Amino acid sequence: MKNMATRFSVVTLMSIMLIPALSSAFTPIRTDRIVIHFFGSHECIACKIATNGYVNPAIESHKGKVIAIFHDISDPDEVALQVAMEKSYGVNQPTPLELFIGPN
Repeated sequence: MKNMATRFSVVTLMSIMLIPALSSAFTPIRTDRIVIHFFGSHECIACKIATNGYVNPAIESHKGKVIAIFHDISDPDEVALQVAMEKSYGVNQPTPLELFIGPN
């Protein structure tokens, strides 16, 4: 974590990681808002806690400044995106519940 001028943060059940600039494996959304990519499951208790305790309050307190995108990990295409984002951002200890938070 040499470069503290980062563009994205990853929040997992196990850790919070600051991520350096994007690689070409994942194409970010271009927007002036903060984007939360939430990988989880509708059946997951920890996911519900994260949604109700962190994601929804962030959206509410920053109306118009935050976009939250839920990615259901029961969908193979969403898992493939999660793996691509993990590789792009150097996540070495992936978990089923992950939040990628950044400016795009």
